[in-house]
Amino acid sequence: MGYPKSANVLASFPRAGQYRRLRERVLGIPGLHNILKCADKKQEPELEKITEKFLYYLWAEQPIKGLAYRTGDNREVRIDSSGLWNSSPGPDFTDAAISIAGQICKGDIEMHLYSSDWYRHKHHLDRRYNNLVLHIALWDDEQKPIRLNNKKEVPQVVLAPMLRGQLEDIDKLLELDVAVKQGQYYTSAGRCYSLASKAPSEKTASFLEGAGESRMLRKMENLAGRLERFNGDYEEVLYQGIMGALGYRNNQLPFLQLAETVPYRKIREMLKDYPAEKHALVIQSVLLRQAGFIPDAINGFDLETRYYLKSLPVIKGLNSACGEWTSGGRPANSPYRRIAGISYLLSAIPSLFGRVLDINKELFWLFCIPPTGYWSRRSSFAGKLFRNEQALIGKERAEAIVLNIVIPLVFLYARAGKDNKLQDSVLGLYRSYPRQMENYYTRFMKQRLFKSDAKLYSGAVKTASAQQGLIEIFTDFCKKGYEGCERCGLREYLKG
Repeated sequence: MGYPKSANVLASFPRAGQYRRLRERVLGIPGLHNILKCADKKQEPELEKITEKFLYYLWAEQPIKGLAYRTGDNREVRIDSSGLWNSSPGPDFTDAAISIAGQICKGDIEMHLYSSDWYRHKHHLDRRYNNLVLHIALWDDEQKPIRLNNKKEVPQVVLAPMLRGQLEDIDKLLELDVAVKQGQYYTSAGRCYSLASKAPSEKTASFLEGAGESRMLRKMENLAGRLERFNGDYEEVLYQGIMGALGYRNNQLPFLQLAETVPYRKIREMLKDYPAEKHALVIQSVLLRQAGFIPDAINGFDLETRYYLKSLPVIKGLNSACGEWTSGGRPANSPYRRIAGISYLLSAIPSLFGRVLDINKELFWLFCIPPTGYWSRRSSFAGKLFRNEQALIGKERAEAIVLNIVIPLVFLYARAGKDNKLQDSVLGLYRSYPRQMENYYTRFMKQRLFKSDAKLYSGAVKTASAQQGLIEIFTDFCKKGYEGCERCGLREYLKG
């Protein structure tokens, strides 16, 4: 069975089509001229989506374990320190420490999508790059040695051949829209502000909502790929989407890995062996053990914790293998509590996807899980008790699940079944969904586009769709800094 991709559904999103046509006109087809001239003819779609910022993330955070870095002449590269990300002119990373074939090298790192960018950007004429110890390119399109201003030749690592075996991991990371954690992007008002401050708010809002619909199409494209992978199992894809959303930004990848190692179908099969009143504890036991959160010994914990750990059913055949969990963030958002939250959600609903087909503005309540049981005042086994009980899944996170997972997935379902009434209901809900709490991206764009003028912002950003549009514009343009400003589709639109 085929699932509709964006090309098939664009007619339902005319404003998204307008946004994408403008984006393609000002940006061009991303990387097309380079792809055509590239000597490497085996580029996969996942690799074509990678930006230089994403390369910085791969280098700085090393999220994909086991990458065997090797230079063009097949010497092993080991990383002792990836260095400091440099947002100023000069090499991308400074003060790195690596070893090449056992020889320790300390200095700078420069990264490009294409090896030819080294010479195209004229770095070979720039003395600031003379401390370079390694050049990294996604693709080697010219097969020329990398030479510095001082005539020294620098080793090069070409990533594409190494990453082809990791396309699934890369696809997940790209969905998360990851970015290097160092520093802020560009927090001053953008060059769009002078235009946005004078333009009618309805005109700005129209563009933002079109960008928001483009972002919804982006989510549908990702979900359609997952449906293909899981043979049209909407229940499984919805479960995975919810798990990823519960991971927030810091723990999305391990939550997605947890969902794959303990799929929804496996949970439903396990529950058949237990009475209904035990289902939540069974799910907690399975997910907490698989995540590696269950302590080896219970001595030293308080009485309530020891009782809770003893009450968890012992599930055999589990193997902790879900990546590295990140601490930080609000204690109420800890992965322990989110696992408890989804355990109550799954144990209360026989058919998860069947319930979300009733599209309405109150749907988010389905995903709100109030303070319940052991985890109502805890963030971990050893942490301090909260002063007050807190919801396991709150309204803000529940609405994010509806906007980012449920709405695009139900639209795909309606489209595949040619259910026009359901399609209209989904689109109507998305276009009218009220504005949500601000996050890093919307706050950034509020300053960038409106100079934090509350009246300008409220006049143009009235819906969640417009907020999603801000994030889409950030991804397409503002994320590239002032280079993105020069080719910004919003500026062109507002000038017209």
